[in-house]
Amino acid sequence: MSMLDMFGSHRSTWRLFVAVALLLCGISVALAGPREQAARIHDRLAGVPASDAVITSMAAVLPGNPTAAANIAMQNPNFYSVTLKNFAAPWTNRNHDPFVPLNDYVTLVMGMVRDDVPFDQILSGDILYMAPGVSPGPAASTNDHYVALETRMRNPAFNQSELSRTTQSATYGLPPAATAGAMTTRAASEAFFIAGTNRAMFRFTLVNHLCMDMEQVHDTSITPDNIR
Repeated sequence: MSMLDMFGSHRSTWRLFVAVALLLCGISVALAGPREQAARIHDRLAGVPASDAVITSMAAVLPGNPTAAANIAMQNPNFYSVTLKNFAAPWTNRNHDPFVPLNDYVTLVMGMVRDDVPFDQILSGDILYMAPGVSPGPAASTNDHYVALETRMRNPAFNQSELSRTTQSATYGLPPAATAGAMTTRAASEAFFIAGTNRAMFRFTLVNHLCMDMEQVHDTSITPDNIR
């Protein structure tokens, strides 16, 4: 057999393998019933297996209403204490480390997701989330409230309704016009208002929320006598 014939034979075998694999994948998806779909949704959103009762309630609205099924999964406390925390925590520090203590920036994201607040307010709203039942209360000088809140969130009895919406101006004593959502949280201020300039805050806000770095917004059309 020539090399060309061998190559053609191997190529045919590879195509057959790919076709069978795709077929099996399609069959797997097609055969996944509402309970299997519910379990997968819950695993992805909450990161933990669902109870049989939750699977049953989610399966009852599938496949017709996957949004309703997802909303059921998001009632699990792990959606807030694990999934959303890991989602937002890298935004709160210069190393993009997800393994940082809970803080007011991360809790702001949790509350906005829970209350379906338009996410453009993440950089503009006079918004703060805290837990009235957790002491000490939030303060501009310490993160102790949110450290205690994270401990509380590890309790299976925790419910996201324990988070209460308030304002940064009322809690931290900022002028309402000087608040800017996540940028004026205690966590962001501590991490990014450094070296006496706003440069780090501006840069990390671009990176975290606008998916670009400072080089992409430089204006080189003006004279270099000015800071551009």
